[in-house]
Amino acid sequence: MASATREKFIMTKNPFTRVLTWLVVLIAFLIVMGTLAFDFALMLTFPHLARNFNPLNPVLALGPTVVILTVVLALTFSWLNKKITYLTKGIDQVAAGNFAAHLDEQKGGPLSASYQNFNQMTDQLAKTATLRDDFINQFSHEFRTPIASIQGLTDLMQERELPKKERQAYLALISKEAHRLTNLSTNVLTLTTLESQTILNNQTSFDLTEQVRQAVILLWPQLEEHKLNVNLTLAPATAFGNADLLNQVWVNLINNAIKFTPDGGHLTIKIERHDDQIAVSVNNDGPLISPTDQDHLFEKFYQADNRSNVGRLGLGLAIASRIIALHQGRITVVSNPADHTTFTVYLPSKGSAK
Repeated sequence: MASATREKFIMTKNPFTRVLTWLVVLIAFLIVMGTLAFDFALMLTFPHLARNFNPLNPVLALGPTVVILTVVLALTFSWLNKKITYLTKGIDQVAAGNFAAHLDEQKGGPLSASYQNFNQMTDQLAKTATLRDDFINQFSHEFRTPIASIQGLTDLMQERELPKKERQAYLALISKEAHRLTNLSTNVLTLTTLESQTILNNQTSFDLTEQVRQAVILLWPQLEEHKLNVNLTLAPATAFGNADLLNQVWVNLINNAIKFTPDGGHLTIKIERHDDQIAVSVNNDGPLISPTDQDHLFEKFYQADNRSNVGRLGLGLAIASRIIALHQGRITVVSNPADHTTFTVYLPSKGSAK
């Protein structure tokens, strides 16, 4: 019988239950041995008590206490084991890919904080999975459009004899869509790299004013093509950061302003110093952006509503937002009839950045 009981203990499927069982036995054993040791110590200290001492008396007297304590401990450990088993099952569900798994925090007892942390973790995992799926769907959509255009145009050129002028026009469209694909793939790789970064590399002090001026010069042919009136108010400013990444931000913001400003419109680019930060703003008098869209402009592939007339925005603003965040700055947008549309980047000045 003793052998069968021992075998049952050893073969318990749940390791935690087996450990708790042996722990209860060990505690009971230590209580009995401690009591005997205490009584023998009393005998050695007070020899006259030894004449009436019966070694079994302490054990018999302590027996009910040991039994009660053992039962209480066993019930407590069993109750705690159920809580841990419940948590373990939840973890197993997450490991199997079920991010909707939730634990009832009211049943947690001493593990309620762990249950709460578990629920917060699964909520975050579910959000991440949703964002990942949305990104894949949006990414696929963005790639399908230019690929379909290229495929359709090449099929048309193969099936028909086209006049030279029309053929050149189709080739120009194919080239444009190919460049769009190249830019999209480059932007995806750039954003993926930026999102995995927490620390900036290659940070230096540089002339921010000159950098913004060079970005304007780079885009000057487009500004002239659309006959835009450009007003530059560039205060002297020195920035500390990754110059190449920040240059992408200015080019992107100015390019977007050109894209959404009607021919003959106005573009105002400013650099201002405010205490411990530098503000770089790009203002245009193109279509206004609705308040709803303003809250989502910096999301990947955001599709603006019809009121804003800006369509799908791709990755440019998402990349700009991430670059500014890595520089401990922020980017805002204000769009109203009085001020038109203004994107403003706030960066720590050189002294505060360090």
